[in-house]
Amino acid sequence: MKTPLSQRGFTLAQMLVVMGILAVLTAIAYPSYVNYVKNGRLNDAQRALIINAQNLEQHRNKHHSYKKNSTTWADLSLNATSHFCIKMQGNARGANDDKFTIKAVAFNKNHEPRVLSINQDHMLMICENSESSCDTRDAVFKNTGRSDTNCRIIN
Repeated sequence: MKTPLSQRGFTLAQMLVVMGILAVLTAIAYPSYVNYVKNGRLNDAQRALIINAQNLEQHRNKHHSYKKNSTTWADLSLNATSHFCIKMQGNARGANDDKFTIKAVAFNKNHEPRVLSINQDHMLMICENSESSCDTRDAVFKNTGRSDTNCRIIN
């Protein structure tokens, strides 16, 4: 004969223990996942910068300059990734024909304040903060490299 105590299922205490375990696992896993996604996006931007730098080198080999003319940089083959805009740093007018810097800045700087840059020596830098923004319609990032702070070489 069955009594009411022999019913199948989980007790409230068992359910609370399982929920607690899931909460702890989520609290540990979610930040790791967010960092993984951010680093993947940075890697995409880094690859785009390297491709652009290689294309500028090819342009320089043909035209003896990284510029199209005295006032315009050579065109970048990749102007953006899915999360970063990519532009030359500074105006071409008056810039040295043998030097360049390309910068990648996140479209949403609240989610990713770090910026990447690469120069003619293929030196990659990551800066924790920058005044550069994708919001402007300018063809280049007008502010100087001094607007980037807490930078380090990554290569």
